[in-house]
Amino acid sequence: MIGRSFNKIFEQSDKYNYFGDQKEREIGYSSLPSDREYRFTQSITNKVDLKSNWLSKGEIGPTFYDIFQNNSRYNIWGDTRKHLVNADLTLCNLKNCITHYPIKFPQKPNCYKLQPQYSDILKAGGIDYCNLANDHAMDFMGNGMLDTRYSLNELGIRYTGSGNNIDEASEPVYFKKKDTTIGILSASDHYRWFGAEEKIAGIRYIDITQNGWWNIIKQIQEMKKKCDFIIFSFNWKMKINKVESFAKKLIDYGVNVVYGCSAHKILPIEKYKHGLIIYSSGNFIDDYKVTNHKNNLSYITDVYVDNGNIYCIKIRPTSRNLHQVNFAKGQDYTTIMKVANFTS
Repeated sequence: MIGRSFNKIFEQSDKYNYFGDQKEREIGYSSLPSDREYRFTQSITNKVDLKSNWLSKGEIGPTFYDIFQNNSRYNIWGDTRKHLVNADLTLCNLKNCITHYPIKFPQKPNCYKLQPQYSDILKAGGIDYCNLANDHAMDFMGNGMLDTRYSLNELGIRYTGSGNNIDEASEPVYFKKKDTTIGILSASDHYRWFGAEEKIAGIRYIDITQNGWWNIIKQIQEMKKKCDFIIFSFNWKMKINKVESFAKKLIDYGVNVVYGCSAHKILPIEKYKHGLIIYSSGNFIDDYKVTNHKNNLSYITDVYVDNGNIYCIKIRPTSRNLHQVNFAKGQDYTTIMKVANFTS
């Protein structure tokens, strides 16, 4: 959530006419992605600053935008950075757009974006893969979503979960690590109106209460012919019992790790048959105000794989302070470990 507080409606850097030659040169496309979108064609020149979500003692604190403007190489990853970079494969759920596009999704209160000039902060953190099927992927419309894909392509970071149409949004990605081929899929159960369709850009939306996810089961069975290990990244909002049932069904049909996110709090991880369910690892990095709900706590789950099987799991608790995440210490560590237990 590096774009958590990048919620200014019109940034100073968005003063240019986005719909002119500048857009085609920087982003690589020249037409709006779908007729379903709300289309705005006027040049945006206003500059309206909104207050940050991050508060301390009643005062407005700096946002990531302010931090990066002062120091574009600011290390948001803290002492976790070396660990993330050294991993064979580092996955995350990217809950903001990477775009200059100025138009927010209508009537959506919290819209977050990262300015593209700072996007290499993801590469600096060793990120190899981003889930883009989530409730912030289209905060700045289809254009913002497509800009995000473009930026990740430029960085060499793979992704799943969004696209120009439902087929593109449903495509898996594959990584070859030593003798193991890893396949990754993703989806989100919200928002329905973000969902991609045959000729409409968006995310891979699924309704797990209506058995509308059987096409995912078929896809998993096809993927098993091509890879040794399958990860399913699921951005969820449903009640935990429904998510648990869905996650276990995925493992029944061949998924090895269900990587759940969006709960904004730490939840237990569970061993189920041959697989692992990470229900929610909390908020890894953002600039929210720290509350009594411990919304600054998270954990990194290290999954060790040999011959397509999980043989070891290690939980590494983290704690975010202001604009940097570090491995947790003291009480923060104790709080996380009470919740993020591995249930055998």
